[in-house]
Amino acid sequence: MELRQATATTLKIGPFLDSTNGNDEEIALTINQADVKLSKNGGAFAQKNDAVACTHDANGMYFCPINVTDTGTLGRLQLICHVAGALFVWHDFMVITQEEYDALGANAVTITLKDTDTNGVIIPDVFVTLRNNTDDTVLDRKITNENGQVIFSLNNGSYKLYIRKLGNYTFTIPEALTVLGDTVKEYYGDPFSPSAPSAPNTCIIYGWVIDANGQAKIGITVKAMIAIPPQLSAEQYAILTEEVLATTGIDGYFEIILLREEEYYLVIPEVSYAQKIEVPAQASVNYALL
Repeated sequence: MELRQATATTLKIGPFLDSTNGNDEEIALTINQADVKLSKNGGAFAQKNDAVACTHDANGMYFCPINVTDTGTLGRLQLICHVAGALFVWHDFMVITQEEYDALGANAVTITLKDTDTNGVIIPDVFVTLRNNTDDTVLDRKITNENGQVIFSLNNGSYKLYIRKLGNYTFTIPEALTVLGDTVKEYYGDPFSPSAPSAPNTCIIYGWVIDANGQAKIGITVKAMIAIPPQLSAEQYAILTEEVLATTGIDGYFEIILLREEEYYLVIPEVSYAQKIEVPAQASVNYALL
């Protein structure tokens, strides 16, 4: 059973059975703070911090309050209790982060992705990243199935979705998601098309810069450099000239205008990317295909 870190809750512990015959339910035990001991993530057992005594519920099961200190340490939480007249009782729990716990909610949230230009045809194989409302923690990642759907289990609240099918569709970044009970939501993607080149002898080199966690790299510089003519330094190294710059947008997308049938070095310093490319004689191309 998972517990939410640094969150007070009431556990159900037991059953407490008679220590003599191991069968009779003990319904009138006195179980005080000192009787309930906890081990936090492998640490030494010590009495629970919450001072409230346990009270009987039914059939030898007891309510056991614990507080934010008791659940303050991530990892395995072991509980033991052995009181006079009853057999030994123990339980294992797992304390997880608040964000992880909140993403385990009981509400079924069905997300369907559709194409705006084809009367709502579903879009399979789309990457969907779920983040918390403050946009600082990834809660889950899924890929839409053949029905264009992903299903999350979430608590009521607000979330953010990052939806990407690079090179095929563009979605609002991020999409807002509000959950109130079981939720069914549709989002629509626009078929992707890069800009047209500004002159007939130029080509739009476009692409997306995404990190290892699937998150867009926003506001970083993409450079294209060409040697015309190949000038040499005193050390006989080529000096690259005619630098062209672009900056990634909110979804990590960039476009850079280069001359057709020329060779460039495409460099993205922040992600340690550098590659020599030959610009094709066409209007546009995804740099990942070069």
